[in-house]
Amino acid sequence: MQRFPDGGEKLQISVSGGRQPRWSRDGAELFFVEDDALMVVQVGQGERLSVSAPDLLFRSAAFGTSPHAHYDVSSDGRRFILAEYTDRNPTRIRVVQNWYEEFRDRE
Repeated sequence: MQRFPDGGEKLQISVSGGRQPRWSRDGAELFFVEDDALMVVQVGQGERLSVSAPDLLFRSAAFGTSPHAHYDVSSDGRRFILAEYTDRNPTRIRVVQNWYEEFRDRE
């Protein structure tokens, strides 16, 4: 990690390699995937840039199924959405049209 655009000191975030980084909305945390785990570091943005040691948030086999970004962090940094790929093919898709019409009479 390095400040942008002025540069300066570089800080290493992960010792085992990380991918799919996501910043928290306030910039105080950086989330990333390492192997099958979602990790987080705390980022201090004072006069000198600083980062904590990585902490494990949770593990998921879904992180190992694709090199592409397939998770995101809620604006409060407490919830995550994770796309999990499966080898199952859906046999049926249900589409509901005009669903609002059922509630229109209840207004």
